[in-house]
Parts: sequence; C-alpha cells; structure tokens
Amino acid sequence: MSYGRETLRRMWKPGKVVDRLWYLGHEESGIYLLDGGDEIMIISGGIRYIVPEVLRQLGEFRINEEKISKLLILHSHFDHVGIVPFFKRRHPDMEI
Repeated sequence: MSYGRETLRRMWKPGKVVDRLWYLGHEESGIYLLDGGDEIMIISGGIRYIVPEVLRQLGEFRINEEKISKLLILHSHFDHVGIVPFFKRRHPDMEI
C-alpha cells in the first residue's frame, strides 16, 4: 500500500488516520491506536490529562477498549508515558 506525502504528516485532529490506525487525544498530546483485529495497541503514552478525552473518543469512534492489550512506549519523557498507569490499572494484563 502506498501513502502520499500528505498522509505521513503528524495528525492534529482526533480520528481515523488510515485503515486500522487512529489518532486520539489533543493537538498538543496524543496517542495512536493500531487495530490488529483481535487486539489493539496504543502507541505512545501522551500526557496524563488526556485520559478523559481518550475515553470519550474511544466511545465516539466505537473502539472496543477491551481489545487494547498492548502499549508501546516510544521513550520515557513525561509527555509520552502519562496514560500508562491509568490503562495498566484498568487492564492489568496489558503488555507494556
């Protein structure tokens, strides 16, 4: 599959990026969800205050939170790990 240059730029608005890839959160802090069918992976951990918005967006976009089983941390800066504790408590079996 080929994506044009415009598809590869950073997302600012929550929603579907391409098939099976979503951007959630806020313009200044967001996460990506990669939908593998049976499982969903969160990519990056955003800032903690985006949790309520992410939960609202999961419902709005009809994304099944129970399918989220993995969370990939890109690096350990505070603005990339904020939602990790919340989701790990909510889903103890989640692989980080």
